[in-house]
Amino acid sequence: MTALGSTKTSSYGDLPSPSRSDLEDKNEVTEFIRDREAAVRVVLGQIARAETELLGIGSKDALNLIYEFKPYREAVTLAASNNRLDARYISDIKESNVQACKFLLDELHVKVRHLEGIRSNLLVSEKEFSSDLSQPHPEKPTTKLLYSNSKELLAQQKQLFDTLWSIAVPAELKIRGIEEGEVPEETRIVNHYGEIKDLTIDLASSTNSEVMILLPLLERIELNDGAEFEIFKDKALKKGLHVRILATFSPDWNVNSRIMRRFPMFEIRPIEPIKIGLMISDRSRSMLVQYADVESSIPEKAMISGIYASQKATVSSLVSIYETMWVQSETRDKEAKSRKQAELLQDILAHDIRNYNQVARLSAELLGEELKDNIPVQSIVESMLKAIDGSTSLLDRAKRLGKVLSEQNPSLYAVDLRRTISSSILLIKQSFQDKAIELKEEYPNSMSSVSSISVKADDLLAEVFTNLLSNCVTYTEGQGVEIELKVKDGSSLSFKLAAGGNLAAFDSTSLSTPIENCWVISITDHGKGIHDELKSKLFSRYLDSAKGSGLGMSIVHALVVERYKGSIRVINRVAGDHTKGTTIELCLPKA
Repeated sequence: MTALGSTKTSSYGDLPSPSRSDLEDKNEVTEFIRDREAAVRVVLGQIARAETELLGIGSKDALNLIYEFKPYREAVTLAASNNRLDARYISDIKESNVQACKFLLDELHVKVRHLEGIRSNLLVSEKEFSSDLSQPHPEKPTTKLLYSNSKELLAQQKQLFDTLWSIAVPAELKIRGIEEGEVPEETRIVNHYGEIKDLTIDLASSTNSEVMILLPLLERIELNDGAEFEIFKDKALKKGLHVRILATFSPDWNVNSRIMRRFPMFEIRPIEPIKIGLMISDRSRSMLVQYADVESSIPEKAMISGIYASQKATVSSLVSIYETMWVQSETRDKEAKSRKQAELLQDILAHDIRNYNQVARLSAELLGEELKDNIPVQSIVESMLKAIDGSTSLLDRAKRLGKVLSEQNPSLYAVDLRRTISSSILLIKQSFQDKAIELKEEYPNSMSSVSSISVKADDLLAEVFTNLLSNCVTYTEGQGVEIELKVKDGSSLSFKLAAGGNLAAFDSTSLSTPIENCWVISITDHGKGIHDELKSKLFSRYLDSAKGSGLGMSIVHALVVERYKGSIRVINRVAGDHTKGTTIELCLPKA
């Protein structure tokens, strides 16, 4: 390259190499060099002139060229001795060039990063750059070279380097992966449970730092043979493995508690119901499993297929999705803790008021005992005792209503409707032992098992039926109480005309689930009924005409309509005559 001048000799073939002063005196040049010796001389000169910055990009063979081609090796070694020089290099690190990479890292203290599939060969210094357009190899170094000291082109090459450097990974991580047995990148479908299990165990066995797990049901830890979780447990205890699990919790809290006691070293958070499972090992390999039956104790029947991946793009996407779900779950957990703190304060307040009520009750009873012959005083004492009992009852109901209203996104699950109703009936009979309660129940003929009727709700569902049945007893005069409770499938149209009602009477704005996907429950009493003017006010808080706290029906409405997204209506037992009793019809979404 005659345009660059010749003022000093290089160590390669005694070819002249331009000095820095010669370079700075020349105008901007961009040249293509085909002569091998001239190309090598230019690269050596560029390395020798670098004072503050020497940035390189090389394909996998370029690393070995630097290490094995003596002129390049000596030039780079000499340049690296300059403590002020920022020496960085990007390459595609493979098993074949690990030794050369370690030479740059350990002996020359060059910063090196790995970028899969990089093919460019570029050398950038403060005021010039060269690009090797050949395929660099120790036996045939640099046969085609593009050289330029153009400021505009140099700025572009520096920008290219900075971009690639930002997305490349530290060479140390890549070398460690190679030395530990790096797995080739792939994504494939797995259709047999045996292979899914083998790959899952392999993932567990090779995991070193962290594992992310997604389960459609926390109980699947026990429904599978659980071998991989025992491996994670052992590694968490001995090697500090970080284990995170997102799972749908079982409706049976004893199951959840048992699993969390068994694996206290795992971070476990609840999520909404799903039908997939996921395991991500060290953010490098993953197994995604689709489930047909998340509750099946036979894994072969529970799982349909899996997708195994070691491809970076695929695994990175799954990691991103998992992290998003984890943050969302963490947010819900913080909200739950805030609610618990509020509930604690509420409990403390309620506890103190109950204590004051107890003192007031004892004082009133003592006063009544001391003045038992004073009839006017006895009447006052009786009123005081009723007021104290009413205050305690109000506290309980207010607490339950507060719990319902404070949860914006409650976690709902399948609740056994018949069992819930039965428990409420038992409670009502125990609470009103002075009443002769006759309760007739009617369920669909096709429902032979208790578990065949379930709704999407939670443990507060019993509060609905306890309140409604309690009203049936409370607003029926006399000792005898007749109640009919019927459950009908919403897909059947026969209930439309029951008790003179029709579907339009349901609050369709609050019913987000089609009627055919609901269970319809009607509770009918033979009490004094509800006047038509009061029906629209029935669900208001602190209803003036209520015999109790006035919160019962507002709790029912908050649960059925706001929490469970169902609907409720109130009609006369006998059409046109409210004095013959009342029918409450609920529409609850099927689980």
